[in-house]
Amino acid sequence: MEFIPYQESDLLECVRLRNLADPSRPTTAESIQHRDATRAKTAKFARFFVVVHGQNIGLVNLETPLSNPEPDELELGLHLLPAHLDTAEAVYKKVLQVALPLEPKLLRVSAKENLWAYSFYLGQGFSEFDRTFPSSLHLESFDAAPFAPLLEKAGNAGLEIGTLASELVNPRFARRYYNAIVEILHDVPAATALQPWDFETWQERTLQGPTFYPEAEFIGFIGTEIAGVSQLLRSSRDSTIQTGLTGVRRAYRRLGIAVALKVAAAQFAQNNGFKFIRTTNHVINRPMLAINEAIGFVKDPATVYLRKAVVS
Repeated sequence: MEFIPYQESDLLECVRLRNLADPSRPTTAESIQHRDATRAKTAKFARFFVVVHGQNIGLVNLETPLSNPEPDELELGLHLLPAHLDTAEAVYKKVLQVALPLEPKLLRVSAKENLWAYSFYLGQGFSEFDRTFPSSLHLESFDAAPFAPLLEKAGNAGLEIGTLASELVNPRFARRYYNAIVEILHDVPAATALQPWDFETWQERTLQGPTFYPEAEFIGFIGTEIAGVSQLLRSSRDSTIQTGLTGVRRAYRRLGIAVALKVAAAQFAQNNGFKFIRTTNHVINRPMLAINEAIGFVKDPATVYLRKAVVS
């Protein structure tokens, strides 16, 4: 078994291996390129192919986590082809050898609770620290009619819904939007405290990213104030659009705004030929889980996040 360092010319092979190893979380060349291009200059990073008898059987990715990293933490992505899962333990031992020069104190991984990697990582001594529920809304069966009373309530409170595409004609709006998002994110229930990106990094990673879809980012206004947001993002899944952040600022809660924005987003997706909306929520975010369940989202098996201390 060999680890062969990744080169930029290997991009398509990287995508192929990632998607064969875990079809439930597809990726694209554009997404990988964008993530590589916007990685922080201070971030640690290593990527290797796992090669056996001259054949690529997997891919290993080690990097400083994009979101909420602990000091000296590395995120591990271990992507093995299904026919070679019996090599997982040997590959993991080599991963530790590769990781040590990067001087990590913690390794972070994520795994679907119904797939092989979850039990494998538990067996290697990793411990769960968070989990999220992906869920899907089948748009063919979505009906906005039952939500009419809540939409009326939000309208009576003065809610008007616009899109980011229409607002970005004002060059100053991006900063206002960013400030509202950071305020909302601070209140999203999660296992670890939010470490927001600075404004410039947020612009680079979101407004210039391959999933950015400004016509599908809905903003709720009360007067001229941003009251809430519900974002839809482009997805690598067929006929699917992905939810980003949905949330309401504290001063405007309990007015039906979150539901109104979610319904507007679902109607947009329906009208533009999408068949599914996918979203992800932290297990402790019961308010948003309840809204999604009421709208008709159906949960998939959880994605579990685990950590392990590294002993050098």
